[in-house]
Amino acid sequence: MTIGKWPLAAIAAAGLLGLGLAEPDQDVAARLTRPTKILLDFRDRPVAEVIKELARRSGKRVVESRSMVKSVAGVSRIGVQPDLSWLERTVTLESPAPVPFWEGIDRLAEAGRLAYRVGEFGAMGSSSTGVSVEGDGTAPSPACYAGPFRVGLLGVHEYNEVILVQGAWVRFYPATTVGQATAADLSAAPKDGGPCYVELNVAPEPGLICRRTGPLQILEAVDESGRSLLAPAREDARQSFDAFAGVGGGFTPVLRIPIKPRAPEGGGGGGGRSQSIKTLRGLIPVEIAVLQAEPALVIPLGAAEGKTFRGGGAEFTVGSDRTDPDGRMNLAVTYRLATEYEATVRESRLAALRTYQLQIVDARGEPAWHQSSSSGGDGRGTMNFSLEYIPSPQEPEPGVRPKLPPAAIRYYDLDRAAFQIPFEFHDIPLP
Repeated sequence: MTIGKWPLAAIAAAGLLGLGLAEPDQDVAARLTRPTKILLDFRDRPVAEVIKELARRSGKRVVESRSMVKSVAGVSRIGVQPDLSWLERTVTLESPAPVPFWEGIDRLAEAGRLAYRVGEFGAMGSSSTGVSVEGDGTAPSPACYAGPFRVGLLGVHEYNEVILVQGAWVRFYPATTVGQATAADLSAAPKDGGPCYVELNVAPEPGLICRRTGPLQILEAVDESGRSLLAPAREDARQSFDAFAGVGGGFTPVLRIPIKPRAPEGGGGGGGRSQSIKTLRGLIPVEIAVLQAEPALVIPLGAAEGKTFRGGGAEFTVGSDRTDPDGRMNLAVTYRLATEYEATVRESRLAALRTYQLQIVDARGEPAWHQSSSSGGDGRGTMNFSLEYIPSPQEPEPGVRPKLPPAAIRYYDLDRAAFQIPFEFHDIPLP
């Protein structure tokens, strides 16, 4: 199987055709939609050293995982030290010119026989994403690199089922959760061989906050005879089911593209079952965002209870901001967006705000320590979070800075840009 990687010229052409940059602030759009480049000049260097250097050169969070050892059943084995010998393997990674961030990560994974994942780091409100290199693994999936994105090809899946009962335990196509199979659900599946779909995943560079903004565009899937393999129109509509799902936030979401496992008899190039997807390509519309350098709003704590603060397109009301005589502090805040959005967009932006755009700091300006936290919402645009700070009864050890209570909330607005991620793969075998 071969894969396609869009060169910079193709991405530039996409922008000129309205398929890429689409924001009025072209400086922001150009900054957010270009890939981070890293030079590979490692010859026989330990994996641990390469990981640290890739993080330094890219400015992205790339870390080694020292996870606890688990049994075959997935149970953590207390007291068993993990095998970290993979960190001492030597790899050679060289490139005549800097390569995109994701290509560098894939080349490290392939050369070092390593697995990696995109994960979340940090506390509620000030999380950030990063790449965690996990140890032994297989070669990474075929991928396309476009701007700051990696589109990976996971596989092609086909299911054939005869469902004789209706029950809550039945999984029906193309649902991702358990539910009761209905006639409407079953009729949505292709009638010429059972549900079949291509599975892709999408990963933005660490530090970017992204979401899909609509269904796939200019989608094409043809077999070795040039016959279209796209499923009927009803199946195409399934592509926009999670149109506003995040494309980041600690996970690499899966895109499922419904296709027809068999070409119709008598079609162009002969009938019968298709053997491969000769070409699969399309565009994924997304919104890319990144935190602005300076906070749009700073809420000083200590006497904020009952007050409302506005800035950066958001409104915060402090419901509780009190410290008990024993030093225990309780903080509760509700917030909402100042602009009205369609429900799915609103929920997506509120989720980003809750996860990435808030920083609770102590009097030193450092992330504040707290004992517990919780968050929720009413489903109508108002969200809330609360946290509890309990002072430590013990004196800190020598050289250890004491943990201080929250002193301020910093809210960071986002710079945003629209982009369409091109992907293209060739010669994908069908099941």
